[in-house]
This record gives sequence, structure tokens and C-alpha cells, in this order.
Amino acid sequence: PRPPPGTAKNLLERIREKQRAREAAQLAEAAGANAVPLATRTMHSRLPGILETLSFLFYTERHSVLPYFYVVDKLAESKCLERADASAHIIALAGFVPEWCSISDHSETLPSLPDHSEAPDGAAKLPNATVGPLAEPSPEARLTITRTISMQEAKARLIAKL
Repeated sequence: PRPPPGTAKNLLERIREKQRAREAAQLAEAAGANAVPLATRTMHSRLPGILETLSFLFYTERHSVLPYFYVVDKLAESKCLERADASAHIIALAGFVPEWCSISDHSETLPSLPDHSEAPDGAAKLPNATVGPLAEPSPEARLTITRTISMQEAKARLIAKL
């Protein structure tokens, strides 16, 4: 007996549909496993510009060590960020390129610093700031541009790590 007309076409169409569904499921699973949250992607996309801004700030201040919260305030002003976001960006940057900048909480070992306002009393804790050397910088914290590598080299390393 001969199969009804269209059965082979229907069978072939069902096989192709199952194959497309399986491929779509595999793509969705792969994308879900490797997906980076939007906030993290946004932060990572901003880091090269923040690195340039910090380099300019330290150049104009003519110091390689500045009070941490002074730098946070200046970065928040120039990039239109919340203070907590600016702080999280600096912490992430120090985690990605520690050979270019670092956060120090040892104020007794630091050289004299320019007179800038410190962190306000009760400075807010940083949410989910686990990347980098410090999760909660104290009001005495300092940001240091070590200059063991150039800003261009730091930017290249940062982009390579992202």
C-alpha cells in the first residue's frame, strides 16, 4: 500500500521542526549559562572611560595618591553616577588592573596628601562590591595610581580581561 499523499512531507516537516526546537533550546541554554547580568555588562563597558577620567584627575591634581572618597565624588560628578556606583566602578577597576591603581586603607604609611574633604559620616556601604581589594573602603582609604604601567597599557589589559 502506498502512504497517503503528504505524509512524507509531513514527516520531514515534523523532523525539521524538532531539530529547530532542539537547536533553539541549546542556544538558549548556552546563552543562559554564559549570560552576564546587564548591570555587570554596563559596568564593564564604562571601565575604560573611567580609567581615562581617573588618569586625567590624578594628572590635574598632580598627585599619585588621593583620598578615596574625594576621587569617588569627582568621578560621580564627571560621569553623572551615584556615589555608590562610582565607588563600585573604582573597586572593580582596582581589581582588574591592580598594577595601575590600588586602594589602600593604611593611612599611617601614606605620604602627606592634599587637603580635600573626606567621606561624610556614615558613608554608605557598597552593595555587592566583592571584586577588588576592598569591599567597604573606610573614610581613611586612599586611591593610588601606581604608574608601574602606562594608562594605555592599563586600558589594553582592562579591555583584554573584559
